[in-house]
Amino acid sequence: MIENEKHDFAADVTINRFKLEEECAKQPSLYHYWAEKLADAKSAVDAAYNNVKLVTAQREMYHRQLAANAQVKTTEATIAATVETDEQVQEAKSLYQQAQSTQYHLEAGVKALDHRKSELDNLTQLWIKSYYSRPDGGKGSVGDDVSNEIRKNLNKQE
Repeated sequence: MIENEKHDFAADVTINRFKLEEECAKQPSLYHYWAEKLADAKSAVDAAYNNVKLVTAQREMYHRQLAANAQVKTTEATIAATVETDEQVQEAKSLYQQAQSTQYHLEAGVKALDHRKSELDNLTQLWIKSYYSRPDGGKGSVGDDVSNEIRKNLNKQE
């Protein structure tokens, strides 16, 4: 796959059963592309989590310093509530939640590509067994029908 190529996930998981060779050939590159996206998303989640911890610690220190400068007695519960409602902490948590959402969607997508691989295996097995060789989708091929007729006729001969 070309890195600059745009990917449409719905199109990437679709299988054209009449071009199994092409579909099997592109499966590894599709899986790699989306697995790399998932890895990037997991990294972004880790970075966002670390940012939440950093911003929370910084804002806690800030609010403690404010209370100390104002010579106001505070409790741990007051500091915790103040930090939790701090706008910067809320923004950092929102970014973390967005990163997690992206990760969850990509995990579902990579799982769908695993299912695509299994379906390609199933379709290939059906093709090998001549499932698609008859218009009605029945098993066997036209050659099998001819062979069966010849056998019937041989049994009828005396």
